[in-house]
Amino acid sequence: MKVGFFVYNFFGYSGASTQAQKIAKSVNCDVIVFNHCNGSYSCSVVDGLTIVTLPKSKFLKIFYILYHCIRNRVSILHLHGFFVHGLLLAKFMKFRVVLKTTLLGGDDFDSLKKRYPEWLFRFLIGAVNRNVVLSSELMNINAKHIDPKAIVAIANCVKNTIEIDLNSKENLFCYVGLICERKRTKESIRYFLKNYADIPGAKFVLCGPLKNDGTISELDDNYITECIDLAKSSSYADSIEFLGMVSSDQVEEIFTKAKALLFFSDKEGMPNVVLEAMSRNCVPITRSMYGVMQEIWGEQSKFILNTLDESISIEEVDLAINKKICVERVKQAFSLEVVSSNYDQLYESIANES
Repeated sequence: MKVGFFVYNFFGYSGASTQAQKIAKSVNCDVIVFNHCNGSYSCSVVDGLTIVTLPKSKFLKIFYILYHCIRNRVSILHLHGFFVHGLLLAKFMKFRVVLKTTLLGGDDFDSLKKRYPEWLFRFLIGAVNRNVVLSSELMNINAKHIDPKAIVAIANCVKNTIEIDLNSKENLFCYVGLICERKRTKESIRYFLKNYADIPGAKFVLCGPLKNDGTISELDDNYITECIDLAKSSSYADSIEFLGMVSSDQVEEIFTKAKALLFFSDKEGMPNVVLEAMSRNCVPITRSMYGVMQEIWGEQSKFILNTLDESISIEEVDLAINKKICVERVKQAFSLEVVSSNYDQLYESIANES
C-alpha cells in the first residue's frame, strides 16, 4: 500500500507540515510527499522519503502528481488541508482520500461551504472516504456535511518526551509560531510584561519569521513591526528578543530551558507548538481556543485563561514543572507511536473497503 501526502510547504514552519513529516516517517506503509510550495519541479529522497516538489503551474502540477501516483501505484491520497485539485483527481482517478481538517475557521466544512458554490462543495467532499479531525468542535461542524461515521478523531503527536526538572529550567518564557494577528502575538508580549518581566533574570524570546516573503499569507509586516515596537517601548525592552526563523532543534532547546509558553491564538486545529512545549515540560499558558486546550489537557486546567486579565503566578508554573504534569499528559495521549498506529489502522480500513 502506498499513500500520497499532499502538504503545503513540507519543510516549512507550520504545525501541519511538521505533523506530516512525523507521520510520513513513522507509518507502516510507503509514503510519497507532494510538496506544494510554488517552487520549481524536483524529485528527491530525503531521510528515506520521496519528496516531489511541485511547480506553480496548475497544469504541470497535476501532470507530475498523476505521473508519480501511477508510477508508484499510489492508492490513497492523504490531504493535509483542503486541496481542490487533489479531490478532483481522486474523483476522476478513483483514489481513496483521507482529508485532514487542520484549522478551525480555515478548512472546517462550515468555512469551506461559504467559500465555494454549493454544488462544487458537495462534489468535492463527495470524494472524501475519511475525514480526520483534531477536536470535538471540528467533528461537530463537519458532521453536518458528511456522514459522521466517515469522521475520525486523531490527535497531533510529538516524537518524544524529556522529563526536564525545575533545576534545569531558567526564568525563560517563549512564544513560537507565526507573528500574526490570528495568533495574537501582541497579547503574549503584554502578558509577559504584566506578569513575569519583573522576575529576576526573566527573559521572553519569540521565534517566528520576521518578514513576509510571499509564501505565508497570514504574515503582515506591519503587524510584525507593531510587535517589535511594543517590546522596544517597554521598560523591559532588553528582556525581550525576537529570534526570527529558527530550526526545530533550536526550538527544542528553547522549550527545554523555558518554563512557560505564552500562546493566545484565536483559532487552531490542535497547536503543534503546545504539544512540543509540553513534551519538554514547558507549561503552555493559553486561551481555550474553542475547547481545543481542554481536549489537550483532558480536563479544565488553571493554565487555560478565560481572559488575559487572569494571572498565573511563577509559583504555579514551577509547581506544574515539578509535578511533570505536561510530560505525563503527552505520554498518555500524544505519543508518535499511538498516533502513527491510528493512521496505520485508518489506511488499512480504507484499503480493505469495497
